[in-house]
Amino acid sequence: MANNPRRAELARPLSPACRKVQQRLVFLEELPGAEAAALQAHLGACGNCGRIERLFRGFLAVLRDVPAPEANDPYWDRLAETIMARIRAAPPPERTDPRTTTDALERARPM
Repeated sequence: MANNPRRAELARPLSPACRKVQQRLVFLEELPGAEAAALQAHLGACGNCGRIERLFRGFLAVLRDVPAPEANDPYWDRLAETIMARIRAAPPPERTDPRTTTDALERARPM
């Protein structure tokens, strides 16, 4: 996996333009016309951001097909227990470079 060029490209530091695009990607359908057009132009020209957008849209498409459990479903209790057990069992996270694509997506907030 270390020699995977796609992974290496996704891990490279983001340019300010890529950072701005990826932070606004979640809101693409809600942006004003000119800003949405500029974002779409960048997504068409930047392979890295274009891939992130396709992954994001694919993820959303999968989520839309998954029925949400009822609010009173014991699923939610089991989910909370499972998540907490995994958090307690997991090793501490490694320190990462905050300028990488993955970290930028995790920190993305609307401006």
